[in-house]
Amino acid sequence: MSIKDLFISPKFNILLITAYVAIGLLVSPLIPGINWLQPGDFSEAEVIYYHGIMLQLTVLGIIIAAYITKFPKKLQLIFNVSNIPLMILNILGIGFSYPA
Repeated sequence: MSIKDLFISPKFNILLITAYVAIGLLVSPLIPGINWLQPGDFSEAEVIYYHGIMLQLTVLGIIIAAYITKFPKKLQLIFNVSNIPLMILNILGIGFSYPA
């Protein structure tokens, strides 16, 4: 299996997103201004951080739904190929717009 085949594989993308979300949630208590989904008002830092996590969860749902319902191969390819750039943009968005 080549690198190209790995990055368009739905199973690899599902594992990658799961690892991203797990690491993001584990690291979140260590970041100033981020609390573990504490009830009440959210700070700007929490909104920015959890948007970066929740957007990847949405992509995870799309990839799983496309895989299970057997979407056309080209559509599945678009979802899988766009995963890593979206993940990088989420990380950059959190880094550049984090208020602390």
